[in-house]
Amino acid sequence: MLTIIVKVIAFIIGLTCACCSKCDNNSSRVVDNEISMYYADTLDISTVLPQNVDSLWCNNKNVILRGKQLYLKNPLSLAVNDFMIPIFFMTDKEVKKFYIKIYCWKDNVYQLQETTEENYLVAKLKKSYYNRFRDKISFYKKFNTPILLTKNGQTYYVQNGFLMSKDTQGNCKKISQFIIEDPMYNQMIIANSFAAIRTGYKIFFSKDSLKSWNQIYAGPRQIKESMYWNENDSSLLFSQYTPGTVRNRHYILRYKFKTNSIDTIYTFYTLEEHEKYGKKPCARHIHTLTIDPYTGWLFMGTGDTDEESSIYVSKDRGQNFHRIGGGAQVWRTLSFVFSPEFIFWNTDSDAPQYLSRLSRKELDSHPIAEEVHIDRFPIYNSALWCTLNSGNMTIMTKNAEGIFIDNKKHIYVILVDNLGFPIVFNLFAEDSQRWSSQLFPIGIDCIGNMQFFDTDKQIYRTFRLIKNGKQ
Repeated sequence: MLTIIVKVIAFIIGLTCACCSKCDNNSSRVVDNEISMYYADTLDISTVLPQNVDSLWCNNKNVILRGKQLYLKNPLSLAVNDFMIPIFFMTDKEVKKFYIKIYCWKDNVYQLQETTEENYLVAKLKKSYYNRFRDKISFYKKFNTPILLTKNGQTYYVQNGFLMSKDTQGNCKKISQFIIEDPMYNQMIIANSFAAIRTGYKIFFSKDSLKSWNQIYAGPRQIKESMYWNENDSSLLFSQYTPGTVRNRHYILRYKFKTNSIDTIYTFYTLEEHEKYGKKPCARHIHTLTIDPYTGWLFMGTGDTDEESSIYVSKDRGQNFHRIGGGAQVWRTLSFVFSPEFIFWNTDSDAPQYLSRLSRKELDSHPIAEEVHIDRFPIYNSALWCTLNSGNMTIMTKNAEGIFIDNKKHIYVILVDNLGFPIVFNLFAEDSQRWSSQLFPIGIDCIGNMQFFDTDKQIYRTFRLIKNGKQ
């Protein structure tokens, strides 16, 4: 009897082969490998079969067998009970069989409960989302109230044209005048008496503990994580993102506080410049500039074509960036998830989605990683977007791009277990009005409320995580 444990994100497939010794010997070569199977993915049965299989069939109503590829027929209905699937095959004029055990989803462990009691989280945006950058300053001053940052027990947000703070006891404090110019694309960082807020296409800097703000930049915006404060030389690093189909050069820039100047750290050429003149590196835009909390390294992701998709790392606070890998959609990421031993990332693509995993040991021994070094954990539908971090949990959202299984926007929670395997909980799903609709993650406040921007309803929505019926 041969047993293969197959680890996947939302359910685990255990593969047991009740065959002759010839089958056992042939299959033993994949005992230590991971065979991934998920909603839009398949299981290649050929990896666990002897070479001389004459025919293969399965009579279970929950799956479809096409050649030697196994598909889950209706995965949404399989989230309740574990079950076994018998697979039959003919070899040497003898019928043999093996079993695939599919374990159910983890949905019964966690759930999200929507709440409206935090008034700074539910301000409604009544203007058109797609025309928001025109003449909306007075509108945003009155209505736009996103969470910008939670740090040291304080949540910072903007309300009625003022930067506010709120502690775990509910005490609110008005700090300084500030106007947010975008409902989604904002980021705030605080380092001692220095702070920066990026909102839409502008960056503002404060050197007096949030009391006053000066604009230091106007240009291409970000998606989410895009700024880093280097305490060694009192400088602010930030990346650029341009939406749409126009391709321009993009840069990693550095604002020097001491000289009040901006210089270029890293240049990404256009795809046209790369194809015509061999300019490297190239990118359509920079998706993320993220700090690894375990090492302090900076990880950067670019997109969107295969040639433009790469992951870079800086081990010297942004002075130099080294390309880990690229040239395929697996390197096209919007977000990273870090654990002590592994680096995970998602992909912004309309293809079937995965969480990719690279070992830190592998990264040390192979500074330029290849796809064979990457473990892939299939994720439901596509494309995977940005994340929020809360302790050891990562909250990640998804739109309906690709529509492999449903036309819904989803919210997930990801936990990495002690063995380095990601466990994904599908917490929330809702019908989308368009393929790009999503619940964009905004922030988590100091008492655990999660804020999202609903691009369909044009409102901020707030959720709390519930475990086993308890908050």
